[in-house]
Amino acid sequence: MTERHAIERAIRDAGLRAPISDLRDLAGGCIHRVVQASLADDRVVVAKVNAAELIDLFEEERIGLEALSSTGTVLVPTPMLVGVFEGRAVLLMSALAPGRDTEAVWATFGRELAALHLESQRVAVRMEQSWKSVGSDMAILYDALGRRDFVDQSGLSRADCALVEQHCDRFLEHAESIGYATLSRIPVLVDWNITNFSVGLQDDGFRFFSRWDYDWFRIDSRVLDFYFAARVVRPEGDQPRFTYDAGPLLEPRFARFLRAYHEVAPLSEAELRFVPEAYRFFLLNYVIRVGEHFFRPEFCSRLRREVVDTHLPALTDIDFDVLLDVLK
Repeated sequence: MTERHAIERAIRDAGLRAPISDLRDLAGGCIHRVVQASLADDRVVVAKVNAAELIDLFEEERIGLEALSSTGTVLVPTPMLVGVFEGRAVLLMSALAPGRDTEAVWATFGRELAALHLESQRVAVRMEQSWKSVGSDMAILYDALGRRDFVDQSGLSRADCALVEQHCDRFLEHAESIGYATLSRIPVLVDWNITNFSVGLQDDGFRFFSRWDYDWFRIDSRVLDFYFAARVVRPEGDQPRFTYDAGPLLEPRFARFLRAYHEVAPLSEAELRFVPEAYRFFLLNYVIRVGEHFFRPEFCSRLRREVVDTHLPALTDIDFDVLLDVLK
């Protein structure tokens, strides 16, 4: 049976009777397949599809979407059904259309992400502290670089490993000098894929919303969310081929986003100085160390090479002090 048959079965089990008139792949899809289904009655739904044994991921996502919705800060799709159909796990949810690209949109994005972070801060005080930290992840990566199985699997050369170790050291040194240990920790999303979040018009104003795909990856500094927020804000919009360069952090749109965020949830100098280190951490941890868990193989090998060949070396020459302008 085909993926289309699985989606058709899920739609019927959700109580929708109109047949599918069109299926369209949505950009992204590094882990799951994401498909927009237009029905003959003009209704539109989104289906996420993967192997049947990954059904638990979709159950967790349903719970997380409902939790995000309960904060009242973010518009999220309504989960309609989670199940296994024709040998495939399917999460079916309502569709949210992207908004218009205007100055007001990105200011709204900043203010409403700040509101979500404030809500997360209130929740964080009631949560158990996790042993997992940026330091522990760097230690795990450092150890992995000495193992032949990891080096062979990741496709890194000896010179590549030396470069990655150097950036692990730089991250830890800079984090200590910035005062990372003093920064408050909240549940953060981290995986702000450009196709996952947007801003749309609702009632008499703009609202920030999740379109599909989110992950509560860790409890850590809110700054870890900013690199992917910058990718959402960048002018080129959705791109089927993507890379993880630092450029979005330096664009005027991101500066406007930061100012709007700062108005609602003021940022400290230490947090702003940690932004490029949070970006470095993303490259080292989520692409180099555990990239195979977050990207399909054809994406993972390319992204790792780009990190080693281009993105990590480029960090040496980038002046991120412009981010401090938000404090003026």
